[in-house]
Amino acid sequence: MIKGGIIMVMETTNEVSCALQEPLNILTFFAKNSSKFFEEFEIPKANGETRVLSRYFYQKFKTKELETLSSSDVSSKREEMNSKKKINGSWHLRQIHNKINNQILKQLDFPEFVHGFLPERSTITAVRPHVGKEWLIAYDIKDFFGSTTAKLVRKSLEKHYGFGNSAAWLLSKLVTCKNKLPQGAVSSPIASNVAFAPFDMAIGNLCNEYGIAYTRYADDLIFSFNNEELKNIVLEEIPGLMPEEYKLNKKKTKIFGPNDIHYALGYIVNTKVNVNRTARRNLEAAIYNFVYKKQIPVEHISNPMKYKRSLLGKASYMLKANPDLGRLKMRFEELKQFDPNKAEFEEYVVTAENIM
Repeated sequence: MIKGGIIMVMETTNEVSCALQEPLNILTFFAKNSSKFFEEFEIPKANGETRVLSRYFYQKFKTKELETLSSSDVSSKREEMNSKKKINGSWHLRQIHNKINNQILKQLDFPEFVHGFLPERSTITAVRPHVGKEWLIAYDIKDFFGSTTAKLVRKSLEKHYGFGNSAAWLLSKLVTCKNKLPQGAVSSPIASNVAFAPFDMAIGNLCNEYGIAYTRYADDLIFSFNNEELKNIVLEEIPGLMPEEYKLNKKKTKIFGPNDIHYALGYIVNTKVNVNRTARRNLEAAIYNFVYKKQIPVEHISNPMKYKRSLLGKASYMLKANPDLGRLKMRFEELKQFDPNKAEFEEYVVTAENIM
């Protein structure tokens, strides 16, 4: 299960220490105290609920030089350690996470069904196998990172990849915080693929047996087939292959039949990978209004650069599916050249639907 023999399967914590070039006592300290170096915060969701994210503690002060921080800068953050140590410690933990990614996790083989967070795989490669199928079913896993526990990471490293118990324990504790993957840690995306790999294989093997196409991009599981009788396999047997930690969001389960428009990861995949025409035109209009009319949604008036990045992201996502969308490509290039910090904006309220 190791790609090209780049690394050996690790049996002990000493081998992990050598691979990461970090003292074992430092790794053990972070494994047992990772929660001290993260800060949780909430952001609002479109449905009115809130989403809990995590960030490395130092990121709250990233605009300042860590060495020159005075106690007054962070007086509200004194806990078991003084603030400066926590800031430097969280920076060190991020570097360890980067090493875990590059020296260990990215060297592992992942099932062919997995398309998220991997080189040469993307949302486009995730939806291509479903083009032209009569039926498509899409599942969404609730709180994917938050549901991925240290136990799931450890068991996968041990049983699926062949790591020793102590090495798997250390790695699983290093990449988790409060027993779950922190949504904001650089190691969480690849670690989630590691944890889910055994279930990807179980689901994929069952789908191959019945001729069902299966792909997964992060928390989105997509299935497609031509025989209507296979619906029951996807709807009844697939959920039973996942561990109890992962719950499917039933409100987001989508079933598309022969007479429906098939949506997968925001793309239309009936006859080819494409984008919704109305959504594309609305995005083109939003970019035009932003660049030429200096109009911006009221909720973005305090941060026009963030709004620009949002529009660029949406346009880039659509152009991945169809690079020949001439008008959108033109608007995309105009937007890249536009500096909103040099413009005077009037408040302009636009509904979310008008810019998607």
